[in-house]
Amino acid sequence: MFYKVDIESIKNGLIKEVGGVKHFAVLSIIASYANDKGEAFPSQDTIGELIGFTRKTVNGVIKDLRSTDVEGEPVLQILQEKTAKGRRNKYVLSQKLGLHFGKTGVTQTEGVVTEQGSGVVTERLQELERTTEQEPSNKSQEQESIVFDNAKDVVNYFRNKYFDKYEETYQPNWGRDAAMIKNKLLKTYTDEEIKTILDTVFSEYDQRWANDKFPRPTIGQLCSWLGNKALGVADSLQKQEENVEAESEKYNYDESHYDALLESLD
Repeated sequence: MFYKVDIESIKNGLIKEVGGVKHFAVLSIIASYANDKGEAFPSQDTIGELIGFTRKTVNGVIKDLRSTDVEGEPVLQILQEKTAKGRRNKYVLSQKLGLHFGKTGVTQTEGVVTEQGSGVVTERLQELERTTEQEPSNKSQEQESIVFDNAKDVVNYFRNKYFDKYEETYQPNWGRDAAMIKNKLLKTYTDEEIKTILDTVFSEYDQRWANDKFPRPTIGQLCSWLGNKALGVADSLQKQEENVEAESEKYNYDESHYDALLESLD
């Protein structure tokens, strides 16, 4: 794979428009992992390692890029995608950035990126660009993700949910809890999965896991056994909801059905 940048986009101020050199560098790393549709799957740790930034810096830049528009379109989107191995974040680069993606084995002939030895832009590459521009994204199977900058953000999300549920303030051991979240949650789950875990814990804990010793959830439980339990419950509840919707669709007739039924009775 390769990606190229339109020179005119650079001359017209693309680097400044996306937020500066640091932001353009992050975009370049993401683009280097992209397929021919501008979709990429690098982890934030990988981006940070390749560019020399901390995970916190990468998260901050990504947040900026998601809120920056080019011609009315977000520079970068992050979508959740289900795979056979679980969920993962998918980065989608705007087609209006002046970035183009294609096959390996390219050369530059008279300023034009071409396939090896062809000397002209091939019909296949032109078709790839047209397909990329026209193909709609299937957002019905994807969900925009949550990005936590660091373990502190996860602790604060936990505390906010705790207060909403019990109307009491959760007092964390900041050093210990942040370290557990960093080593257990952030390295194991996507940000959207962490949000799903926390939401499920506070909606289901009292009915499923509360006991005399632990009447309310703790971050220690979250980072040991409760995370997997909550994610399993969330998946189960989602499947139940989908089954209910499927069953209800069997009886969701429109007015024409009832009109035809009445006519048959006449």
